[in-house]
Amino acid sequence: MKDFDTHELRGIFVDPTVEKFKKVQHSDQFAVAVLEANDIYALGLHISVKFANDKEKKKEDEKEQQYVISFTADLLNDLANNIEYFAMHFTHGTADESVVYQSLHQSYFEIMQILYYTISNRNANPSDKLYTNAIWLFETWKARKNHQMAERSEKIREVISPGTIIDK
Repeated sequence: MKDFDTHELRGIFVDPTVEKFKKVQHSDQFAVAVLEANDIYALGLHISVKFANDKEKKKEDEKEQQYVISFTADLLNDLANNIEYFAMHFTHGTADESVVYQSLHQSYFEIMQILYYTISNRNANPSDKLYTNAIWLFETWKARKNHQMAERSEKIREVISPGTIIDK
């Protein structure tokens, strides 16, 4: 996860997997999962879908399922926009990212992983790249985390004794 664009997305996931993502987002199981999340987290979705076998009810269920899919897409777009707004403060110097890094980087990484498909899918044209501030912050914090891990590994190697060395 570096460029967050469709080229990278298709390099990580082969076309059948990307198509599977699309199918999952339009499935009954996805709609049910969103509704369960709505019950738990009070997301603001004001319907209850009960998928039925009779044809009349099935048409109504399909409308409700489309509503759930649209609601979820809007929710992901709102989250991506909020993450972009959050990151703008750091890229433009109105806040110091190093101050909040230790407290927030793990949550930020998780959110960006969740949004990877959404952001990458929307970034088909490199000249119209979206969420550049969020991507910059992700890369900056990922580099800091890698640097910290390398420093930690080096310190551990320094602490571990290789044993007694006998001079000849």
